[in-house]
Amino acid sequence: MRLATITALAAGLALALPASGQAKNLCVGAPGGACDSSHASIQDAMNVASDAGHPGRDTIRIGKGLFEAPPISQPNAAQNPVDVVGSGQDIDGTRLRSTTAQPAIRLTTASTIDNVRILIPPAGVGGLDLEAADARNVTVFAEPGDGAVTGKTGVYMRKDSSLRNSTVSLVTAPAPSYAVSITDAGNHVIEDALLDGTDLVDLTGYATQATIRRIRNSGRCSSCLYLRPAAPDKTVDISDSLLRVAAEGQGLYAQPGTTINARNNTIVGVPGTNTAGARANGSGQVNVLDSIIRDVNYALFTDGSAHLSIDYSDFDPDKLQKVGVAGLFSIGAHNVNADPKFMNADVGDYRLASGSPVAERASAGAGAGDLDLERKPRLADADGDGTPIRDMGAYEYSGAPYALPPVEYIPHGDGGGGGGGTIQGPVMTFKSKTVKLDRKRRVKVGLTCPHSEIGLCSGRVRLVSTKKIRPKPGKKAVYVGVGAADFKSIPADTTRTVTIKVSKKTAAILRRFKSVKVTGTIVASWQTGDPRTSTYPLTLKPSTK
Repeated sequence: MRLATITALAAGLALALPASGQAKNLCVGAPGGACDSSHASIQDAMNVASDAGHPGRDTIRIGKGLFEAPPISQPNAAQNPVDVVGSGQDIDGTRLRSTTAQPAIRLTTASTIDNVRILIPPAGVGGLDLEAADARNVTVFAEPGDGAVTGKTGVYMRKDSSLRNSTVSLVTAPAPSYAVSITDAGNHVIEDALLDGTDLVDLTGYATQATIRRIRNSGRCSSCLYLRPAAPDKTVDISDSLLRVAAEGQGLYAQPGTTINARNNTIVGVPGTNTAGARANGSGQVNVLDSIIRDVNYALFTDGSAHLSIDYSDFDPDKLQKVGVAGLFSIGAHNVNADPKFMNADVGDYRLASGSPVAERASAGAGAGDLDLERKPRLADADGDGTPIRDMGAYEYSGAPYALPPVEYIPHGDGGGGGGGTIQGPVMTFKSKTVKLDRKRRVKVGLTCPHSEIGLCSGRVRLVSTKKIRPKPGKKAVYVGVGAADFKSIPADTTRTVTIKVSKKTAAILRRFKSVKVTGTIVASWQTGDPRTSTYPLTLKPSTK
């Protein structure tokens, strides 16, 4: 009888106490609702939640009001991720401000922050610091005032971080300013965000992958999406976004060793100023699809050996700029040059109006389930014929059906631009549609110079994977540049072998496959005149012996 009583008491006590590892609500500033404990400061709550002796994923709930303190951080984040939840991101909600120049809060290792407003004081350099952490429903605002420093960053992102449904406003900060700065390797996500700064997204991290969906700015950006050259192997996919470019600025900017894949974006500049829609330097590459580029001096701008491709897009082909002869424009066969008929560009409304010639003129690729900048479904069937096709630009037309107006397509090939001369280069061809990567990391291609009385063919050949492939199992798929090589003085009616040297890293990726579909691009000129671009589908077969 005594044993049964003791057992019953023990069972009741076990039910009364929180289980080991049970998540708790740690409250700061009377947020309302259930609280397991109350704390004098956010850092105090963070210390408890991150303590190795306090297991479980705790939630720090913060009430309304201004919380001003030294930078908040997680002392033991590797063991205990934390969810920080405020009581509103408006001016009367939960507001965090650092008493130093450093960001108000730093979160790591799968922690999250939600429904908070972060204030950057005039002397501050940053607002929110994410390292393998996620933020949503957050506003970061740079406060005006005397002594404001330059180089402010709204949100730092490192190691697989994400920013969603948020606003970063640095409009009062002196230039330069960076709404989001990605400073470390990883796969990052930014979506459904209103960003304002001289740069909206600035990438400096090595081997960085980023996916950007549905961002926009209310002001103007100097380098809206900027991939810096200091750390190569950066690839960014940006889609369904509106980029409003400032005078002397550029919407998409890829420096050497970086690639931007842009789909369904609207890029608008300031008429009569030195602006560029997409720009690439050195070995940088920008691929534009299903987009609108308007009110710019240069729709595409290439410097050095950079490569810019564009298809199924609306732009002015007379606004191409090439510095040097090695740069490459690949102009697809489905581009148009037409007024897209925005609803009211004067007030920043870049939705498509009825009668727009760019509705249902985008590519027929995957689109079901995709959302435009307003989170409306793609494939809205503008002409009501029962066969919906994607629209160009960030917004899908959603009004009453109308008859699509006729359009004239831009001639495809090399866009020229700044090259001078009046004689078009030769249409060169590959000897074979199959090429091999040998054991010495070489790809030998046969190039044929066509019949002509003009002279010799010279130029550059480049191979790039046609589709994205995974560098390693579990890694994000990317376009892989196989390599490029220059050739000189191939006589007319002659085929010569040109050797492309492949890097060890690229060869290792390619040798994971029996064959890889690649796009072979030849940019060739005669001794005088403009270069011409010829593009062909090829199959590359790597040797594994």
